[in-house]
Amino acid sequence: MQSSVGGRMALATIILSASQLLSALVAVVFSILVARLLGPGGYGLVNLALVYPSLLAGLLDLGIGTVVSRYAAANGVDGLGHVWSGVVLKLLLGLIGSLIVFLYADFFAGLLMRPDLAPLLSTLSLYVFASAALSAVSSAYVGFGRYALAGSVSLALSTLRGVFAVALILAGLGVFGAVASFTIAYTLLSVLYLLLFLKFFGRPRLSREAVKDVIRLSLPLYLATLAGLPVSPMVDTLVARRVSDTVIGNYKVAMISATPIAVITSSVSTAALTSLPLLLGDEESLRNGASAYSLYASVALTGLMLGYMAVQPWLIILLYGSSYSLAASYANIYVAGFLADAVLGSYILGSHFITVGATRWNGLVATVRGTTVILAAMMLVKQLGAAGAMLSYSIGELVAATTIYFVASRVYSVRIDLRGSLKGLIPALASFAAASAVAYWINSTLASLLASGLIFVILYLLLLPFFLDDKVLSGLVGFLTSTPYIGWLLKPFGEVYLSLTRELHGRLV
Repeated sequence: MQSSVGGRMALATIILSASQLLSALVAVVFSILVARLLGPGGYGLVNLALVYPSLLAGLLDLGIGTVVSRYAAANGVDGLGHVWSGVVLKLLLGLIGSLIVFLYADFFAGLLMRPDLAPLLSTLSLYVFASAALSAVSSAYVGFGRYALAGSVSLALSTLRGVFAVALILAGLGVFGAVASFTIAYTLLSVLYLLLFLKFFGRPRLSREAVKDVIRLSLPLYLATLAGLPVSPMVDTLVARRVSDTVIGNYKVAMISATPIAVITSSVSTAALTSLPLLLGDEESLRNGASAYSLYASVALTGLMLGYMAVQPWLIILLYGSSYSLAASYANIYVAGFLADAVLGSYILGSHFITVGATRWNGLVATVRGTTVILAAMMLVKQLGAAGAMLSYSIGELVAATTIYFVASRVYSVRIDLRGSLKGLIPALASFAAASAVAYWINSTLASLLASGLIFVILYLLLLPFFLDDKVLSGLVGFLTSTPYIGWLLKPFGEVYLSLTRELHGRLV
């Protein structure tokens, strides 16, 4: 059973990561076009207009999306009553959010000290409802193992939103056109995917007991939502009061540039959430699975994160231009915060809490994270501006990851191989330092990008076997090659790599 769970987790991670990364690539391409067409000032206004509608879209989720995925994964089609209950609840809450944005557009614009944003906020009211609808059905698709269909939601959104944004800007609508593209894309696709959901799963199946179960399990996650979702708008508001629109544009580009890392880590968590429930009923297998998958995820993610950090500054300058040079500095500060989560196993352990029904810990962790970020931002933004905001996020992640680690080990006896995770981090750090040092001596941006990436990959693959036990390295390769449908493609490469590294290690040690 544990091997099949590992295969499903690997499959989910790869499919969701691939679809989300492709979606992110499309979004980045269009964001570059929009940023260049509008300039830093206009681009900053678009992102400010989205602050509070996005907040409400998440604030009214109540953690229901996660519960929908959990019930779908644990019970399959037998859990349709709970799934439909969650979907309908999300639709009702999305409607409430839309009304709030429409009625209080002037108030939200005043909070951002940009009164002229009010008409843009009114335009985004329907976006809030459509976002809730898409989130609900996507959560159900993931839980039922329809990963490709779930991944197509984000890809379709990025494509349709980008096409409408560019077309409307070129038509002379400027910032308004870019904002309206969100409402148009989300509305059209919410109708399409709701119709598909009805086709696959039939008419809504609701029951009072199912609604109670969903609310009971989601309420602690709602605390996580309350604690986590206001963080970004509050930090954005602090930044907006301290810096210019141009700096905000750089700040948001830095956030966007971290999308690949956020996508992969989110996919890992989602894969764990929809795979670990298959081990319910066997506590020992569940604990051992969470521990093993945490180590594999740590090694893989720290390598990916530091590799991306090595090329990220040059990538931003190359794609966005010299007017966004500040974003390159902000981006690495922000991505550094994800490393603590990877090393301490947060992406797997957080899903473990949900799997065993202990969602109260997710609420506690989100509260700790949110409080830490806001307090740090109140002190650091005043002194460091946008860089202080990025540093605040990293500090919040470190504190949250430490909290998750201690709860998992002390309360649920899930032992994370911290030594193994730290050993896996060393070759990634060394490769990052070497790649960055060489790249900074090169005058060409494109040459620096290529050199940093190539140097990191070569050094990392060479150094990794000297720090990881052969058992762990073999387990990681085996985890990847156990993926259904594509494992047979990865297996030959994995075997060659293990053979070469063992021979090299044997000769040098």
